[in-house]
Amino acid sequence: MQILTKQIECISKLRRINEIIREDKSRDSREKKIVQMQEILKQKYYQETLNDVINPLDPAYKLGLLRINKCKFMDSKMKPLWLVFENADRAAPDIYLMFKNGDDLRQDMLTLQMIRIMDYMWKEEGLDLRMTPYKCVSLAKNVGLIEVVLNADTIANIQKEKSSAALAAFRKGSIYSWLKDHNAGEEALKKAVEEFTFSCAGYCVATYVLGIADRHNDNIMVKRNGQLFHIDFGHILGKFKVSPFVWLEE
Repeated sequence: MQILTKQIECISKLRRINEIIREDKSRDSREKKIVQMQEILKQKYYQETLNDVINPLDPAYKLGLLRINKCKFMDSKMKPLWLVFENADRAAPDIYLMFKNGDDLRQDMLTLQMIRIMDYMWKEEGLDLRMTPYKCVSLAKNVGLIEVVLNADTIANIQKEKSSAALAAFRKGSIYSWLKDHNAGEEALKKAVEEFTFSCAGYCVATYVLGIADRHNDNIMVKRNGQLFHIDFGHILGKFKVSPFVWLEE
């Protein structure tokens, strides 16, 4: 009960910080607002609540001290929080989490569970398609946590980095050039291309079978080692966005 109570208090504080950020209508820069967020996190009351919490995403890990200088919020509409914790096990790496308030993560949970099952079945048959079924948990109504996949970027950002904004989506070779930057040497690059090919095939099958829609270059990501993976599963199993220009017969 003490563990669960601590987790509930932690989520409540994170929700409040998110609400403060979203309610701030000032014209201050994003950088200044991030500094203000970090000042809130430094308060003793928040420090006591947010430290030494069993990780809701994976109870095998305990969240240690919050690395406040690495915490920030993202640019999307609901301003999700990017949080970095020390691992209570000092020999283990830091734990990166994204806190979401305002998005229903139950569909994401279901989709990722199905992808995880597919990955298990393929591996049972000797086929490793380099899937990345990151962890996701819905904790309350429109509140949840998502595991941050490090050393990855969206295809949109990769294209922008490798071309002008106007031609980014049409330039061939952007992803290959990006992988080349992060995989020095012929063997390393060959391995990255192989990882990309296998993972691309796996996600093509998974997204088709699960009827995952709303796919674009902002919700498909690539890790520096070449592995491609999908995020944001708000439209699955035939529940798609309807265009306002659809003609309806009387």
